Parts: sequence; structure tokens; C-alpha cells
Amino acid sequence: MDKKDLTTWLDSLSKEEREVMKLRFGIDGEEPLTLKEISLKLGIEITKAKLIEIKYIQKLRDLTDKSESNQTEESRKNSEEICDFASLKDLIESNYEEMESLSLGNTLGGIPVSLYDFDEMTLGLRRGDLIAFAGRPMMGKTSLALQFARNIARQNLKVCFFSFDMSKEELAHRIMAMETGFGINRVRTGRLQTEEWIAINKERDSLDKLPIFIDDKKDISIEEIKTKCRNISKTNKKDCLGLIVIDCCQMMEYLQHLDYKTKQEIILKELKMLARGLDVPVVITLPVSPKVEERENSRPMLSDIKESEALEKYVDIIAMVYREEYYEPETEDRGIAELILTTHRNGPVGTVKMLFEPQYGRYRNLAA
Repeated sequence: MDKKDLTTWLDSLSKEEREVMKLRFGIDGEEPLTLKEISLKLGIEITKAKLIEIKYIQKLRDLTDKSESNQTEESRKNSEEICDFASLKDLIESNYEEMESLSLGNTLGGIPVSLYDFDEMTLGLRRGDLIAFAGRPMMGKTSLALQFARNIARQNLKVCFFSFDMSKEELAHRIMAMETGFGINRVRTGRLQTEEWIAINKERDSLDKLPIFIDDKKDISIEEIKTKCRNISKTNKKDCLGLIVIDCCQMMEYLQHLDYKTKQEIILKELKMLARGLDVPVVITLPVSPKVEERENSRPMLSDIKESEALEKYVDIIAMVYREEYYEPETEDRGIAELILTTHRNGPVGTVKMLFEPQYGRYRNLAA
């Protein structure tokens, strides 16, 4: 990469842009700050800081691509065609580049979901990972899965959403409520004022462009899901698949001839293979035992999920969704949802807190 070209480009930026990049990437030798810390320090919105960060990363990529030898790239491609093995040398080189990029904050490593504390803990959703959200009814599992779907679709990545509980029409109403900030029931019934109809018509244009595809067939098999996702994904990287959601996967009706334990074991194994085979994160939602509500502390644990051993075997992230407000309306944590990561194969466990507005089915970051 030509450092002279980079310096010339940096000089052409505004003072604010240079300040954001200096703080984000530790350009002056200081400890790099998170986007949230930069937002507070400079008094700017996180989204604005994020756009500046992306602008810088893209420039680095452009300069790096410019300096790479076409002959070396062609040699690498030919080597890949010869055999499916990956040499340790190539793997270490690739991993080192990723480590370097992650350490500088240039990339998350996975697909961001724009819920900043979750992204910071997980580094985004890794392609090939199977992620499970579990919780009691009314905790917001489906809303969270929909929020992930919407936020990833906004990155021009296709999302396939398979629902075994709600109809596709219900899910569309929820996405519209989430987007507009009008109550789910009001959107569903059309009980809106004139100015609200005007607002919804404006939002329709942006919603129509979201590449989210919903299927509510109950007796679909994993093989059918894979086929449908392949057809949606195609081979064009501009149209690549960013997420698959299986909402209420315990309600899948195929394999009904098997006992529950065997059925769940097979489904989880096939879903993990689906994630790996299509190189896409797969999110599933699951229930937890009602016995959690008999305890003084109703926060669910891994042992509260049926067939938790199979989950630990195949799932990369297991997160419990919990809202204290549901059980204690006067709690200090009103409006707060907890996402408790009890299993995280490639990172830390812990609790992420977010704002949750059940009337809109919408999650928001605690710190804007």
C-alpha cells in the first residue's frame, strides 16, 4: 500500500473526519476507542462515526488492492482449483490479516446487526454459525429475530425468514410497526390518522427495497429450506445471503414419526450443516421451560431448554431473552430487555442490555 497516497487522501478530509479516524484507529499511537466512546467524546452520532469508519476502511482496501500483483492473485486462484486442502501457511496468513484488521477496529469479523453492545461482544454474526435465542413467551424472541433480519437486510444482504408460528402477513405487519413506530395492533387494523397514513406510504418505498423473504409453510424440511435459500441467494455476491431465521423451530412438523429428542438432535445437526454449507449465519428461536417462573429469579438458564445437550453440541451462540418488566412492572429496568449469552463458542459470555418497545416489536440501543 502506498503510504504517500494515503497521506494525501487524509489531508483532503474534514477536520472532524480526521479526528474520528485518529481516535478509532489509534493513528497517533493512542489506544483505539469504540464508536460509542468516540460519539460521547466528540458529541456526534454513532451512525455518523460509523460512516466515517467505513469510508476509511474502503480507502485502505482500494489502496491495498491497487498495490497487489495480479500475477500473485492468479497464482492463488489456480492453487485453490487444484485441491480443496488449505495449507497452514495460507491459513495463518489469512488469520493474521483478520487479527490485524480486528485489532485496529477496521472490521467486526462477522455481519453487524446494528445493536452495538451485541456487536461488540460477538464481533457480529459469523458466517457458518448457528445462533439460538431462547425464552418464555412475550419476552421478544421473534421481535429480536425480525430486528436482526431488518438490520442485516439494510446492508443489501438477502434474508430468508421461516416462521413456524406466525403467518407471513403477521410478520409483515410487525416489520411495518417496527419501521414506522406505530403500534402493531394499529398497523394490523388500519386504525391510523391521516398523517400516519401519509407516513406509512413514505415508509413503504424503503420497506419494499428490503430483501427479506418470508415463508410460513409448516411441513417444510431442512432440505427444502436449503433449496429455497440457494434459489434466493444465487451466486452473485452483490445479492448474497446474509441471514437465515428459523422462528419456533421446535414446531417444525417434518420428522413427526421420531421422538422429540431424536427429532431435535437431527434438526439441530442439519441446521448447523445448513449454516456451514451456505456459509451464512442461521438464527433459531426456542422456548424454555415454564418452571423458570417458579423461581425467585426467573432469568432462564441453559438447563431450562429442552435437549440442552444437543444445543451445546451444535449451536455456536445460545442467548436467553429476558424482560424483568414482564414479571415486575415497577422494576427499575422498565423497558429493558436482557440478552444473556450463556454459550459463546468463539467469544465471551455475558449479558447485553437493550431497550425494547413491545408495542412496536422494536429493539433499540441503550446509548444513542
